[in-house]
Amino acid sequence: MGGTNRACAQETVQSMLADRSSWPLPQGGSAKALLDRLSTQQSAPVAWEDWLYLDNLEKEAGTAQGRPRVKFDNHDKLRGALRQYQLSKARMEQR
Repeated sequence: MGGTNRACAQETVQSMLADRSSWPLPQGGSAKALLDRLSTQQSAPVAWEDWLYLDNLEKEAGTAQGRPRVKFDNHDKLRGALRQYQLSKARMEQR
């Protein structure tokens, strides 16, 4: 399985990116069409900054249990944590 640990994941992503020029275009012919389709399926992409926040939460949860990390076990919990972070960030920007 690709991406089972950080080194493996980095190798997998580097390989995928090296091949990106040969990727088929999504139905409709553009990246925008793909993003539009994902957003209608409630599968919005996660920004890098938001991913880093989620990564940190998993590591903090792991530290509390003496483990490297505790992964989110449920999509709703992950999205809920991300929504809280985004709301907090928006409040900070309004100050």
